[in-house]
Amino acid sequence: MYRIYSTLLAAIGVFSVIGCDDDNPPNTAYREMLTAGDAKAWNITEQYPLNVEEECRPDAAFIQDNAWIFHPNGDFKFDGGSINGDVKCSDYIDFDGTWEITGNNELKIKAIRASDDPNTVFNGEVILFGTIEEITETSFTVGRNGHSVTFEPKSSF
Repeated sequence: MYRIYSTLLAAIGVFSVIGCDDDNPPNTAYREMLTAGDAKAWNITEQYPLNVEEECRPDAAFIQDNAWIFHPNGDFKFDGGSINGDVKCSDYIDFDGTWEITGNNELKIKAIRASDDPNTVFNGEVILFGTIEEITETSFTVGRNGHSVTFEPKSSF
């Protein structure tokens, strides 16, 4: 047992030395790609598996006009756009929240309050949580438990 424990500690130490740079934490590059150093808006362009409801899929007009806006300071805004979906897959509420990338490269977005009504509070409800599977300046994919969504930059917001 002691041998396994010491081997595990040695492996963790090696990966810690190789994987970390004090001047550039692991998620700094991801943060830069998500925000471009300023606010950057994204939209869901792919979903796996596809939503059962065809009108709730990423190619629906009311989904395409949404904007998931990441700010470098960890602030987040969801803008549902001007086209709203039906009750099954609505985007009626624009909200303000926070986002973070954990040490495990997991993206977590929390809703704090409705953007236009400070009395509608979500108390940090997690809206999206999953591992960043891939990320570039032009797309990123977040996955969890066999499900994934891909985002691409929104040209205007």
